[in-house]
Amino acid sequence: MTTKLSKLQDSIKLLGKLAAKRNLELYIVGGMVREIVYLEVLKGADIISDSFKQRNLLEDIFEVDIKNEINFDLDLVINCDAINFIEEIQDEFFQEFKAKIIIKDSFKQFRTIKVNIEGLEEFEIEFASTRSETYSKPAAFPTVSIINDICADLPRRDFTINALLISLTPSNYGQIKDLVNGLEDMQTGSVKVFHDLSFIDDPTRIYRAFRFAAEYGFEIEEHSMNLMKEAFQHQDFDKWSKKRKNRFKIEHDKYLKILNKISFDSPFCS
Repeated sequence: MTTKLSKLQDSIKLLGKLAAKRNLELYIVGGMVREIVYLEVLKGADIISDSFKQRNLLEDIFEVDIKNEINFDLDLVINCDAINFIEEIQDEFFQEFKAKIIIKDSFKQFRTIKVNIEGLEEFEIEFASTRSETYSKPAAFPTVSIINDICADLPRRDFTINALLISLTPSNYGQIKDLVNGLEDMQTGSVKVFHDLSFIDDPTRIYRAFRFAAEYGFEIEEHSMNLMKEAFQHQDFDKWSKKRKNRFKIEHDKYLKILNKISFDSPFCS
């Protein structure tokens, strides 16, 4: 029986095929990958082994019986301009899949685009371009430059455990790609940032770090914790918070939902 989840998998397989046809690489990144890997950790899998890296991690994920354990809103990254890619493949996708790609929103400043697949509107798919980011001042929105290198894209992200990739390329579909030692940090339960200005560039990552630590029972890596405290205690932190007010509220609300489920003491309160 064809389910909506199996149709969703068919749609992303086609997207990976259309990317490969253009010599591009398309990956799932972020929350869904983190959740898939964490489920494997809970099962006792050796996630840093070569055999794990060669597995098709998507093989059973789109089964109905586990859909409540995985968030199927997909964050995808492609090593080109994502908006241009979606615009280019729309007709070809429809001809093969017999359903339209529905563009919900596009963010030209960041070259990201949110879409639905016709008939699968409950699943949101967001495409990000591989890019570099520079910040003119703390908590400012970044200046973005499109690059075609997935490896160079990852350090702009928040934490190593959130920068793992699962390939949608037909030749290695479902296999994990770890360019940042994120699997080791997942295995040891460590929340670690990429660089010393991470919490200054985007202070909302402070809430996110605590949320991940609380949700998975992980520890915030010592250097990352020290960087977080420096940012939190900075004289301009309140100004930064106001600049990112909406994002702070979103991250704060997510954090509170986790705290409602478990008990977690913030080091800032000690």
